[in-house]
Amino acid sequence: MILIEVVKKEGAKWVLYSKDGKKVLGRFDSEAAAKKHEGEVQYFKKNGAEGAVTTDARGVLLVEDYNISPSTPYEAMQTKMIAMCQSLTDERLHEIRDEFVKARTKLYMQFKDLGEDRYVLPAGRQILADIYYYDRVVSALECEMACRLLTL
Repeated sequence: MILIEVVKKEGAKWVLYSKDGKKVLGRFDSEAAAKKHEGEVQYFKKNGAEGAVTTDARGVLLVEDYNISPSTPYEAMQTKMIAMCQSLTDERLHEIRDEFVKARTKLYMQFKDLGEDRYVLPAGRQILADIYYYDRVVSALECEMACRLLTL
């Protein structure tokens, strides 16, 4: 694999930088993990993934091209979200964020409509889990949007 980004050891961590060296793309415990992430970023850049958003059987939004769903473990989701965000155009980044924010708002309303027992009902707990998932996706998208604004 040809590295396009730059991996450097800084203290106890391996840091992945953009090829111009201005943007930190991630910090990792090992050089292998940094290079693996760099490979994922390059894969999504090369294959032009556009973050197709679909729904599962329950109607929960999924980012199909990156295999991101509520069942994705937290650490794996973080890595996949970073790779996804770095490969999307600004316009598509905003579109996906808007889709997730609208869906999250609908879930908040459904949760509210469950009444006072919403925290103990299985449906209420499932809605909270889905809201948490949406919050993680929206947070990653907004972080990337902010980073892009800072590098202008």
